[in-house]
Amino acid sequence: MNLKQISQSCKTRVSKSDFDKLNLNMNENWSKYLSAKGSLEAYLSDFIDFDFSINDITGDGFVVLDYQNDKVVSVESCFKMILEKGIINQKDFATLSF
Repeated sequence: MNLKQISQSCKTRVSKSDFDKLNLNMNENWSKYLSAKGSLEAYLSDFIDFDFSINDITGDGFVVLDYQNDKVVSVESCFKMILEKGIINQKDFATLSF
């Protein structure tokens, strides 16, 4: 099958309404992702004593990024330290490994 045949075949199988549904689904899921990320940042802000953000690294999951030192640590490692010490400062954060 050549490129033109593939293109024509795709046109007959996928409609604009299919794309619209997929796009709507992607937008709804993106909104849920941003909301969950924001909720996690807000929750952790009570336990992390420096400026940070939550990022998602493909394959590694969610991480905490220390803005000042450009260091990332898994959210799981941060939770463990919070359970041990109650709060994470930059000195403690620097000792955590990914």
